[in-house]
Amino acid sequence: MVKLLFDKNIYNICMFAFFGAILRILTFIIFSEFLNLESIFSTFIINMVGTLGYGYFVYYHRISENIRKDLLSGFFGSFTTFAIFELDLYFLFDQQKLLLGMIFILLYCFIGIIFFQIGTYYGKKTSLKSHEKMDSGIKFGDGK
Repeated sequence: MVKLLFDKNIYNICMFAFFGAILRILTFIIFSEFLNLESIFSTFIINMVGTLGYGYFVYYHRISENIRKDLLSGFFGSFTTFAIFELDLYFLFDQQKLLLGMIFILLYCFIGIIFFQIGTYYGKKTSLKSHEKMDSGIKFGDGK
């Protein structure tokens, strides 16, 4: 446990998470305050952009493996949050907007998969190592 606290990768993930969260807040403010979008639409756009980016970096290998893992775990982990999605759904259901809530659940599932696929397609296409097959796209740990 002590060794984990001094692992520089933990600090890198925290740094990337910090910037992901800040960007999410700023993007949310722009969408909701300046473009007058409701919370659920702002959250949806942010999460779809994050899903696209996440899919891209799963197979993008022009950066170091550690930076790629930090981006995926830290930045995109904090930029796209399931909790905000759940909060928005709670408010929709609480306001008896059941149909709109169900539509957003389906949109998140289907459009999210499409955006992830588009991201992985372009990540593979632009990667120098795209010819290498990977089981899950990302490998955590040192491979031992």
